[in-house]
Amino acid sequence: MKTGVTIWAFPGGLLGRTRVDKAAGEALAAGFDGLDVSLTQVGDVSLRSKPAQWNDLRQKVSEAGSCIQSVSTLLLHDFPLTSGDPERAQTAMRIGTAMLEAAAALEAPTAALSPGHVNETDSYADCYRRALEQVGQLSRRAEELGVTLCIENVVNRFLLSPLEAAQFFDAVGSPALGFCLDTGNARLQGYPEQWIDVLGSRIRKVHATDLKVHSPLHAEFTDVGAGDVDWTATLAGLRKIGYNGPLIAELFASDKRPYTEHLQINGAALRRLAEAFHA
Repeated sequence: MKTGVTIWAFPGGLLGRTRVDKAAGEALAAGFDGLDVSLTQVGDVSLRSKPAQWNDLRQKVSEAGSCIQSVSTLLLHDFPLTSGDPERAQTAMRIGTAMLEAAAALEAPTAALSPGHVNETDSYADCYRRALEQVGQLSRRAEELGVTLCIENVVNRFLLSPLEAAQFFDAVGSPALGFCLDTGNARLQGYPEQWIDVLGSRIRKVHATDLKVHSPLHAEFTDVGAGDVDWTATLAGLRKIGYNGPLIAELFASDKRPYTEHLQINGAALRRLAEAFHA
């Protein structure tokens, strides 16, 4: 099992102000095999980038001894695929399409996104209907590009259980659609090993996160391995379904500790998990 880390773990990574090749080198030094990049408004992987730029970037990362394992984004928090505003929904589709095109150019096997957000004005039923349409369109583009579009379980009041996620997945019915399991988010809403049991081979990417559950209404994210995710059960579930993708630490730089220390601590944790996976 390969390990990776999100570019959000680096200063400026949230806004595209971190050089991807530099981050890849630092991630490698911290023990990660690859990098999960993010589509942003500006930067190396942005809505303004051209395919030739992505090709050059892929070569630079390869020369650094690393690789791009996936493409993610935070832009869809502001422009949900399920928005009832036609302009916002159109922007969301442009973002999703750009993610897939970036993944293809960077030779990343997956691109992961949130399938939608339920709020006061966009009802659950409307979001489900819109998500089926939008994700279906993006899945067809993913098929053309030869990459896998992964929908991720995020805190969005939508697709709240693995049973519902599996039903949605099968309703889209595309061979290019997969699931990105965020282990911490699954633990917030249940247990990741149960999500794995239900979703099975639909899981094509894993965001390794952990959290400490203090009460049903109080939980906080922690370093990988320091929370309440049952990693023994989670790894056993991944082995059972034949998962062969990377384990990617979803980390965010903060002022609580130097980012290099953050990388080292979680890089060591993921290496232990990868070793346990093969034990």
